[in-house]
Amino acid sequence: MSINIKVKMLWTIAITLSLVVPVSVIGVIRLGTDDTGQGWFGDDVGLIVCSNGKSYEATNANLQIAVDLGENITVTVPKTEIDITNDIAITKSNVTLISNGAILKASGALTYSIISIRSCSDVTIKGFVLDGNKYAGGDSGGITIFGIGGSDPERLLITRNTIMNTNTSGIFCYEMNNSEISFNKLYGIGNVSNTVSGSSGIQLNDENTGCFNNTIMFNDLRHIQNHGIKIYAPGLVKTYENCSMNLNNKVLYNYVEDTKLGEPAYPALNGVGIELMASYCTVIGNTVIMNAYMDGGIMIDSSHNIISQNTIIKESTSGSDSAIVVVSPSWGRNLTDNNTISDNTIRNCGSAGITLSGTRDNRITGNKIYGSYYSMYIVAQYNDTVHNIISGNSFSGGRITVYQVDASLYGINNNSFTGNDVSLLTYSTKIEYLGDTKSGFLFNNTFRDNNGYLAFMIPTTNVSTCNVPGRMWYDVSTHKLYICETIAGEWTESTFT
Repeated sequence: MSINIKVKMLWTIAITLSLVVPVSVIGVIRLGTDDTGQGWFGDDVGLIVCSNGKSYEATNANLQIAVDLGENITVTVPKTEIDITNDIAITKSNVTLISNGAILKASGALTYSIISIRSCSDVTIKGFVLDGNKYAGGDSGGITIFGIGGSDPERLLITRNTIMNTNTSGIFCYEMNNSEISFNKLYGIGNVSNTVSGSSGIQLNDENTGCFNNTIMFNDLRHIQNHGIKIYAPGLVKTYENCSMNLNNKVLYNYVEDTKLGEPAYPALNGVGIELMASYCTVIGNTVIMNAYMDGGIMIDSSHNIISQNTIIKESTSGSDSAIVVVSPSWGRNLTDNNTISDNTIRNCGSAGITLSGTRDNRITGNKIYGSYYSMYIVAQYNDTVHNIISGNSFSGGRITVYQVDASLYGINNNSFTGNDVSLLTYSTKIEYLGDTKSGFLFNNTFRDNNGYLAFMIPTTNVSTCNVPGRMWYDVSTHKLYICETIAGEWTESTFT
């Protein structure tokens, strides 16, 4: 009861003083906080309230004045809608910007985004609704972070914000280290009124030294035009060296759904749920819901990453996309190696559960793949696919295919397929070879203790008919190898070495 009396007394004082003193003095009487530790006085009277005692009417210009007051300041924005015609530029360190339900809505051509953090550290942005308003006259991103003159922002916290209806990326980081992006909701990111791709939900994109030691976790991303979450390698020109730098970023327990915004009228705007072009990243516990237009659920064109305990589900089996893709890009050689893909669950992927393309020394273990046309698709394109270990996986309802794009350039060899459960759901599940084994493209691959049967196909996929000389298949149940020696002939038992 005493607390209620004090609150009523405070209101009486505040109302009385507001009649006789300036707004800036009212701000000094901010005595209370709500149960989150945020100030409630500014919210009740519709003012921007600063921890140094100053208060301002809630406008774009005044919010900029508030964040420019100096370092070590907390700015609380009331529950109101503020039209943003110029970026809120945070240029000083140790600034905390907190919303009590404020909506910052783009209503003009912004330089970068609604909020930009520029070469400063120890900044928190919490609790805002950032509405890009699909402003057609310029950029309307949510938050942009960058450094100037080598001063990279560090120890940032971007948390519990809602970012929506932006023409460009939701959160775009040119430079950022040792920071956290967490518990944000992003949807409607990207502009479907044009065919310009590139808008990501969250993107780390340092083109100089790399964004490192950042954590992206517990974010909810839906209806993103291009990539849900993308971590880029440093350098304008990608090399094995900069794509292999230890950036140590973590992508944990995020939800990414439908990373294609718009209708089928915009088929060119494909995207990826999570893409790693930077190395030494950890991707654990994420859920990616795919649609028919996506290039992949998780795509890895870098090295030394851990991809584990993620769930990737496709709403239909149509499309040519893969759930997890480890690929060597066309612009580099041997850029992907030593990735661990383990204990992931994949359902109903239109093309392949896991694709390996021109990559080496990866470990594919303990994954469960259901209902995909191919459980695994292993291809030699742009680089050799060698020294990969595929073991202890459960492949239900999809074949494993090994395919060579160009026999004269790249090969698939010295890979190990052991202890996998290649079971049968709707049709004969098999491991296929498509290519010319006599060219040396396939050699020293080990197949041991797998359940199901292996089919070495040269060059067609029909294992039931002996009509191509040299076609082979191996029956795991009887441990016998059969070879087609003549056109329209019979299968001949052979030896398996």
